[in-house]
Amino acid sequence: MRTLVVLASWYRINGEFPDVLNGMYFGGKVRMEAAIKYNADKYILVAGTWQPKQMIDMKMYLMESGIAEDKIVELPSLHCTLHNMIALSEYLGNEDITILTNAYHNPRTRMFWYSISNKKVTFIAAESIVFPKIYVIPYIKRIVSEIYGIVQFLRGK
Repeated sequence: MRTLVVLASWYRINGEFPDVLNGMYFGGKVRMEAAIKYNADKYILVAGTWQPKQMIDMKMYLMESGIAEDKIVELPSLHCTLHNMIALSEYLGNEDITILTNAYHNPRTRMFWYSISNKKVTFIAAESIVFPKIYVIPYIKRIVSEIYGIVQFLRGK
């Protein structure tokens, strides 16, 4: 069974997931389009409870794109990637999964996953499935933000 875990990016604005928001790359549309193209047997949507609209929007988008509701599992967690990984590890059991997020987010997601679990999972970048429009400056801002997050985690903050 192909199980795809889709991490939340942002919620819908005017019916679309933004790729850029406030000058920073989020890759929301790319992530959701990649989830549809991946064609999994089961979709697990992980989003922070501080913004439940994210999960609702993700589920509705998948359903509007032809994914059956019974193939979609909603897994709420706290609002950060580390807590997303904790909720996922507690939910999983022995299920083989692929975690889908954006390329900029994969290093931090992988670091958090392996800091709490030794279970092997596959990580995939949405941009390897759907080639996005290139946003150079917003993407650089995102990379800087991700590096800062990794450094803070390694410092124990």
